[in-house]
Amino acid sequence: LSSSSAASDVYKRQVEFYLREQDLGVLASKSKQERKAEFQAEEERRKKDWFYFTPPGGESIASSCLRVDRWLGELRASCTGLNILAVCHGNILTAIRIRLERLKQEDFTQLKDDPMQSTHNCQILHYTRRDPFTGRISPHFNWLRSICPWDTTKSTNVWKQIQRPTWRPKDLLDTAQRIPRIHTNPTNELLEFKKKLAENAKKNQALGELLLAEQL
Repeated sequence: LSSSSAASDVYKRQVEFYLREQDLGVLASKSKQERKAEFQAEEERRKKDWFYFTPPGGESIASSCLRVDRWLGELRASCTGLNILAVCHGNILTAIRIRLERLKQEDFTQLKDDPMQSTHNCQILHYTRRDPFTGRISPHFNWLRSICPWDTTKSTNVWKQIQRPTWRPKDLLDTAQRIPRIHTNPTNELLEFKKKLAENAKKNQALGELLLAEQL
């Protein structure tokens, strides 16, 4: 919105610190080459899990979502029925997508790796409750279009209906098995752990039988 436009004076502008960019801690202001040379172990952890990875002194994408949730809550309380224009950096824009679309951790990974879903400079994400084809109003933001204004070949540019996931027990188990583990216990530690579990189960069973016998 141009500050020289008379019409723009009717818009209220606010600076919102909840929408500051993700804090990268010790990785901030470092080039890719510097990060690889100085923080190789952290970069390896980041590759395994971009969503929950927290750089030393910084915050993860998941932690950034907490700030975004607070901001969205304030919008629901004070801006219902209004059109909102928010300007922020790329990682926070991604966090907004995660919360509004209820993206799963693996969806975030696909989002990061899909060039047509990338957050480019000046990327526009347009959410609406109004069905662009029927005009019907939904209680929630159910439609999204993503536009890269300086090169539309880098974005989808069309309205997409948001499909928020639902979970069954099998879905949870399958997802947990697909997510790379940041730390995997050696086989001998797992065997020892299972052995102790079995021993504790026998002790608990014996104790239960003893208490039952005393009651009789």
